[in-house]
Order: sequence, then C-alpha cells, then structure tokens
Amino acid sequence: MISLGRWFRQVQAQAVYAEVRLEWARNLLLQTEMSAVEVAMACGFGNSGHFTRVYRLAYGGTPMMQRGRLT
Repeated sequence: MISLGRWFRQVQAQAVYAEVRLEWARNLLLQTEMSAVEVAMACGFGNSGHFTRVYRLAYGGTPMMQRGRLT
C-alpha cells in the first residue's frame, strides 16, 4: 500500500510534467510552422486528439486557435 505522502508527490510530479509538455507545445505552436499533429508527437502526446483535448482544458482553445486560425 502506498502512503498518502508518496501518492501526493507522484501526482504532483505528473502534473508538473504535463504542464511542462503543454508549455513546450505552446511555444512550438507560436514559434514554428509545425502542424498540431507534429507538435503533439514532438511533445510526447500519443495522438493529436488527446493533445487537443488537454490543450483546450489548459488554455481555453484549440492549438490552431492559438495561432489565430480556426480548424
């Protein structure tokens, strides 16, 4: 059985890792001409649909809306 403290540290580490990946993705979208699929793969997301959902929850819009383009 895992202690509450250990569980909390693991959850925190996962959240920080996800935040870093999303910030990396956001920078790639703003600074490169990579497609959303290319950015998703470069940042370690398994597929672009999952990336889009996570990105929308974090930033309130889709990755392409970040660039000012609607998809």
